[in-house]
Amino acid sequence: MAEQPTATLRRELAELDDRRKAMEAEMEGISEALRASNMGGVAGALVDRDGFPRADVDVHATRTLRHRLACLNTDHKALMQQLEAKLHAMHAALAAGAPPPPPPAARPPPRTASVQSAAANGVANGIANGVANGCNGAANDGVANGAASAPPPFARVGSVAPGGPAAAAGLQPEDRLLRFGHVDASNHDGLRALALLTRRSEGGTIPLLVLRGASPLELTLSPRHWEGQGLLGCLLHPV
Repeated sequence: MAEQPTATLRRELAELDDRRKAMEAEMEGISEALRASNMGGVAGALVDRDGFPRADVDVHATRTLRHRLACLNTDHKALMQQLEAKLHAMHAALAAGAPPPPPPAARPPPRTASVQSAAANGVANGIANGVANGCNGAANDGVANGAASAPPPFARVGSVAPGGPAAAAGLQPEDRLLRFGHVDASNHDGLRALALLTRRSEGGTIPLLVLRGASPLELTLSPRHWEGQGLLGCLLHPV
C-alpha cells in the first residue's frame, strides 16, 4: 500500500529536523572552539598592525573553522526554508481532510466530519510545535507534544518598528514569545540564544509561537537588514 501523504511529510519533517539539530550542534561546537585562548574568535583580525599573522593565535586553524562555520550558516538558512515549506505542506494536507491513519492494531470506528476536522487541527499544531521546539525531538514527537500545554513565555515584545521584519511577520507590542525557533523558556539564556539564532537565520525564516492575550499564535519571522536598526525591527524584553 502506498504511503499516506501526511505520513510521508511527517517522516520528511523528522529527517529535516534531525539534520537541523545536528547542524546547530556542530555550529555551537565550532563557535566554542573559536573562543579558546589560542584562537582568533568568530570574527576579528588575524594579522597585527604591521600586516603579519598574529603570533598569539593559530591563524590556520582559525581560518579553517571560520570557513566551516560560514558554510554551515549558509546550509542552515537553506534547511530552515525547507522545514518551513514542509510544514506548510503538512498544514495544507491536513486542511484538505487527509489526517494520518491510526495504527492498524488500534483503528477506531469511523468518526464524524467534525471530529475528524478537530483531530486534523490537533495534529497540525503538534507538528508545528515539534519543528519549532528542537529540544523536544523530531516532528513525529511533535504530534504527541501538541496535546500538551504551551510552554511559559520567556520574552515580551516592546515596540515594533513599522516596515521592519517583526511588523511584516505580524508581531505586535505586548505579544509574549513562547517559542522562537528552537529557543524557549528552558534555554533562552537571557535572550542570548535568541540573538544567536537571529544572526544565524539572517535571510532565512524562524517559526514563532506567541501568546496574544490568551490565544497562542503561530508566525514566521524573516530576519534581515532593512532601513532600521537590527535584524528584527522590534524590542524584546525578558519576562
